[in-house]
Amino acid sequence: MSGGEKVDRRSALKIVSGTIAGLVIGGVIGYLAKPEAARETVTKIVTETVRETVTVTGTPTITPPTTPAYPPGLGPEDEPYLKAAYQLIDWIGGVTVLSPKQLEEEVIHYVRASKPYRGQTLHIMYEAVPGAVWEEKNLGPWFEKITGIKLTYESMSNWETIVKSMEDAKLKAGIYDLVGTDQDMNGFYIYNKSAVNITDLLKRKPELTPPHFDVEDFFLRASYSDSKGNLYALHAYNAFAGTVYRKDWFEDPKNKEEFKKRYGYELKTPRQ
Repeated sequence: MSGGEKVDRRSALKIVSGTIAGLVIGGVIGYLAKPEAARETVTKIVTETVRETVTVTGTPTITPPTTPAYPPGLGPEDEPYLKAAYQLIDWIGGVTVLSPKQLEEEVIHYVRASKPYRGQTLHIMYEAVPGAVWEEKNLGPWFEKITGIKLTYESMSNWETIVKSMEDAKLKAGIYDLVGTDQDMNGFYIYNKSAVNITDLLKRKPELTPPHFDVEDFFLRASYSDSKGNLYALHAYNAFAGTVYRKDWFEDPKNKEEFKKRYGYELKTPRQ
């Protein structure tokens, strides 16, 4: 064996046995090969030191399985909703203004924020415009999967949303939890105190505010707020709106002069 080489017990016994056998056979041959006169009985005591490497196996250290890391506020009971959340993130892909990290934070927020409300049902009515119909068919199921909140819908004409929401507001029946209707109805809801003050709600329950929710980013925010700037609705769609005016009236010098005398400021077109 070469220096430092390790062998197991069985191999070591084979090597030692082979060596001893070789010595015995070699000794016999040498003895028989000697001249008759020179033959003599030789007694030889051979002392061998057999070194054996023994590996002592101790009690192995068992590392307990690592507990899966969950987002703050979530645990094993939330796994079905988290799984759906990451499926939604994959489904959205890059069709968003958010970065991948922001998108993950936003979607996981809904899993966490909805936890106390799982099992409840929201009744929604909306005007059956293409965008809203698409949301019901595509985003609605995702919302249910990641929040555990059930959604029921009623789609109808613009006029029906106005009439039904007015009746619900006046009677304070609370039939509908969310209403998608004409923005001109916001003043009515605010006046009748039938709509939730979103600004106040998010102050009282900051845990409901999505991490990348920017109130100032909503178009025509003044149209959805009261006189103090409190938000009562969130803009979803905007119908095309234009203004038609008489150019000759607005550009007539005499008419402009009379207008200024009467009202104290310059006559300007809406786009000015």
